[in-house]
Amino acid sequence: LLACTLAHDDFERLKECFNVDEAFHLFSLACIFVFEGYIGLKPSETIYERTLIAHDYSKLKYSYHRISKLLSTIGRNDKILEFQKKCIKQSNTVAVDGHVIPSDSINNDLSFNGYKAKEVKGEQMNLLVALDIATHLPLATKVFPGYIVDKTDFIDFIKPLGEIKDKLFIMDTGFYSKENIEYLVKQEANYIMPLSSNLEGYKNTIKPFKGRNAQFLYSVSSKTDLVEYHECTSTKEGTRVILFQNMSEREKLIKEYIKKMEEGSKNHNKEGLQKNMKTFGLIVLETNLSVDAKDVYYYYKSRWSIETYYDRIKHNIDFSELNLSEYGMVQAVAFVMLLAGRIDQRILTAAKSVGKSSKDLVRLMSALKLYDNGKSCNICNAKKEHFDLAEKLNLSYDTSKKCLG
Repeated sequence: LLACTLAHDDFERLKECFNVDEAFHLFSLACIFVFEGYIGLKPSETIYERTLIAHDYSKLKYSYHRISKLLSTIGRNDKILEFQKKCIKQSNTVAVDGHVIPSDSINNDLSFNGYKAKEVKGEQMNLLVALDIATHLPLATKVFPGYIVDKTDFIDFIKPLGEIKDKLFIMDTGFYSKENIEYLVKQEANYIMPLSSNLEGYKNTIKPFKGRNAQFLYSVSSKTDLVEYHECTSTKEGTRVILFQNMSEREKLIKEYIKKMEEGSKNHNKEGLQKNMKTFGLIVLETNLSVDAKDVYYYYKSRWSIETYYDRIKHNIDFSELNLSEYGMVQAVAFVMLLAGRIDQRILTAAKSVGKSSKDLVRLMSALKLYDNGKSCNICNAKKEHFDLAEKLNLSYDTSKKCLG
């Protein structure tokens, strides 16, 4: 009921891109993954039979065979892309990041030993995700071969998604390349990317600065940090390079380093402290945005929402490994996880609006049971708190109405 109500817009968008039967199957599987975790396709058939969607739409023939065939088909056509285009069209500020997915599938064209081969102890695939920073909703996703680095995938990932004029893209150092920046500028898009320490722009920026750094307070949640910054001359026309140093973070890292020294760590000494003090809390950002430096810093820091998204799909939805070999199936399952991520985020947003965690909200709603004896259908176990939530979240316990309209 939560998913059907809160993510109804996504279901309607699915119907715009897929036929009705396909939309029901995809939405149902995404809901199962949200509440049961990534359990695979075969177990989903049994779980589906116990869902509210199965009760309200008894003519829908959901089965392992049907969902497998559907995923294999849509993973190779343009329907997924059409859905993702509609999502990204509504977004103004987009974070893009890559995530490694371990895979031990045989004969998988996407599985290779990549840069995290030792960490994942085997082959990997690379999952790229675009996420709306304002809503924290995932917008697009695609799986690339495990041997390809993020910056090489970027244009192939973004280009098919349609017009990106005036959109702001925020990425980490792994996406920095001349080709990617030229592409974004040519498309009249904006970007913010940090420079890695081996780049000439970074080295020039951290040279001794004649003058006084400007300051501002960076506040997030209940925490406030002092940030110092200065802007440097960029060698690229239309771009800016700004050095930021979070002094509060710097002090914290210095204390942690000294503690390691006092504990006798061989890798921590006075020489190392003097060397690292200069770069603790420091970041150099390149951008073509014409906004205050403070806003550039805030924008970049908001990129962290894509990291929390990966954390949620890994731990809340158990999407940590993918053992599929067929290309179309891999891409389609990644798309279903995008749908699941959107549903999960909508539940999280709703839970925060009523002062609860998403787990507490789901646990509370799970207490409701649907009783149908063939003559009458009722929702049982509803308490005052359930009715209060219904009013706040626009939920309906009217069993005469179907859950997806």
